[in-house]
Amino acid sequence: MERRETHRTRRRVPCLFSYEGHVHNALIVDLSVGGMFLQTDTAISPGTELTIRLRSDAFEDLELRGRVVRRRFTPTVIATLI
Repeated sequence: MERRETHRTRRRVPCLFSYEGHVHNALIVDLSVGGMFLQTDTAISPGTELTIRLRSDAFEDLELRGRVVRRRFTPTVIATLI
């Protein structure tokens, strides 16, 4: 049973974000009006505010800001399948 009120669009969109003074690579796995699932191997604590940067030849650079709501550990072997 789906608990979300908004539809999530599944995509694999590469992005960058800064955390603790370092730039990290990540993938946006799904996206909706109310949030996104960001796949990264960087452990980020819930409550942390992030700025996520999207770059593409198809559009100007885009910055998204948000807060980490929860963290889920996914083993590397499974993460490559998401």
